[in-house]
Amino acid sequence: MDRRSLLKRFEIKTILDQFIEKKVRVKNSQKRENIIFTLCILAYLGLMGSLTIPNVSNAGKGIIAQFEVLLSIYMALSFSKKGFWAGVLLNTANILLIVLTIFLAENSGAVTGIVVNVFTILSIWIVSILMSRNEKHISEVIQQKEQLLHLNKEILESEQELKRQNNELQVSYQIIKNGEEKLNYLAFYDTLTKLPNRKMIMDRLELLVNLSRHNALSFFVVFIDLDDFKKINDSLGHSMGDALIVAVASRLRKLVHENDILGRLGGDEFALIIQQDLKDEDVLQYVETLRRSLEQKFRIETHDLAINASFGISKYPRDGIDPNELIRSADTAMYRAKETGKNGVYFFQRDILNEILTRIDFENHMKKAIENDEFFLVYQPQYNLDGGTLRGFETLIRWQSTAYGLVTPLKFIPVAEDTRLIIPLGKWILLTACKRIVELMEKYQLPDIVLSVNISAIQIEDPDFIFMLKSVLELSGLPPRNLELEITESVMIKSLERTRQILNDLKTMGVMIALDDFGTGYSSLRYLQLLPIDTLKIDKSFIDNISENERNKQVIGAIISLVHQMGIIVVAEGVENDVQLNYLREEKCDGIQGFLLGKPLSSRELVDFLENKLNTQFDEAILTRKLSII
Repeated sequence: MDRRSLLKRFEIKTILDQFIEKKVRVKNSQKRENIIFTLCILAYLGLMGSLTIPNVSNAGKGIIAQFEVLLSIYMALSFSKKGFWAGVLLNTANILLIVLTIFLAENSGAVTGIVVNVFTILSIWIVSILMSRNEKHISEVIQQKEQLLHLNKEILESEQELKRQNNELQVSYQIIKNGEEKLNYLAFYDTLTKLPNRKMIMDRLELLVNLSRHNALSFFVVFIDLDDFKKINDSLGHSMGDALIVAVASRLRKLVHENDILGRLGGDEFALIIQQDLKDEDVLQYVETLRRSLEQKFRIETHDLAINASFGISKYPRDGIDPNELIRSADTAMYRAKETGKNGVYFFQRDILNEILTRIDFENHMKKAIENDEFFLVYQPQYNLDGGTLRGFETLIRWQSTAYGLVTPLKFIPVAEDTRLIIPLGKWILLTACKRIVELMEKYQLPDIVLSVNISAIQIEDPDFIFMLKSVLELSGLPPRNLELEITESVMIKSLERTRQILNDLKTMGVMIALDDFGTGYSSLRYLQLLPIDTLKIDKSFIDNISENERNKQVIGAIISLVHQMGIIVVAEGVENDVQLNYLREEKCDGIQGFLLGKPLSSRELVDFLENKLNTQFDEAILTRKLSII
């Protein structure tokens, strides 16, 4: 029987309950009780008085006595203690009355009345005792009932509290469960693309490696890296870059086989685990499909963005026997794809790893070279053909490595650009060269000398480039008009609009702009029309061909004439013989530089050079003789 049934059982009114309730109602109605009690006493007294009437027969007196007994018992039952004492007193009074009657009337027959009253007193005494016990028992029962009712109420309240706590526990459990699911999602999935993250990729590779060891299975790991993604972030902002990452992930996901796993390792790097049993040529075709899909432009908000990716592939167990080695091999193959022009697919090969390790060692030595001051500058003189005066110097960087010896710029500059070391290195070149030239300008009175410094496309793309240049000019004290920054066509190819904006800012500062290596590109003349170019430098490869045939001479002559019409100065690089020099003079080229007139000079040699030339009063006879105007 449950607690609710027990409660209902206690709520059923029994005869005893009714009697108790009646007693309670009587006690609550004191006035009514007093009236009834008074009437009972009066009735008893009336009965006593009737016994004194002489003509009453013995039978009548017996009936009256019976009524007295019933009335006494009624009072004892109905009025508790006061009913009991009233009965005792009335019956005692009745006994005294009978005794008085016996003595006065000498009626011995009335003795039976005394016996009845005595027995009545005994009866109501017994009834009183029983009633007292009964009331006590009833009181205990009521108390127990109240305790049970109170206990049951507490049980019900406890049950409700437990139910409430159970509901709270269920809510808490759901919150904890949701939290665990969210933590599990965050632990194994990328929040941006919703793809598996690096941890999940590595865990899956660990599982596949363990399974493959026992079953002689093979699988492939593809490392995917977006080409030139940083330009998107730098030019359009990180929010646009994130949107592009999401779009790339969505496109790749649609092409990936359902049995394979595509994940994002971080940044613009993705990884693909190919679990299918495929041959190398099938995998290549599969990955090529992914690569070609990325060549189609992405529509992000109002922008049409073009992005390519480089892919590196490794195979278990051929290219690695643990997840880290497989990832490293795929990364190495991807690195080769980057080196060979990007937007390609490469399988890992052991010789590639050796080359990569060599490259990494080279990069590490280069980083230390900046800290150890292993780089130094040389200065190649430039001359004005009109009068043979010194125009200025082009600053060139050299690296005297403790590990590799003297390293040429052709070898370390590309690495510096790839690793972006060119940014701190470029600042060092500018500041060192500007300070040195300011010293020479003040010592040898060279107010119009020009310092030419090559600027990389990576430097131009750096958001802090203009700020850095202003800082260099302020620290060195070099007037902006004495600085000429040399840029190549590669700067414009990457972002013509941004390049034009930066060059206009440089012109506003007063810095001169030179277009270097003219003739090696395919649309240099167009850039001369679009950009604020002050000086055009004809590449050495054009100058070398001057002595070969007349047609090459005509091309160079036409270039000089056309550029002059645009108000641009022309400087020829790599002049190494008299034929080249004489032709350039005939075509009215403005300036020249090359081994014919001077090799690049170290900082110390530069001082000796200026000292020997007697405070920049150059031996014009030598230059005049070379110009064939003796």
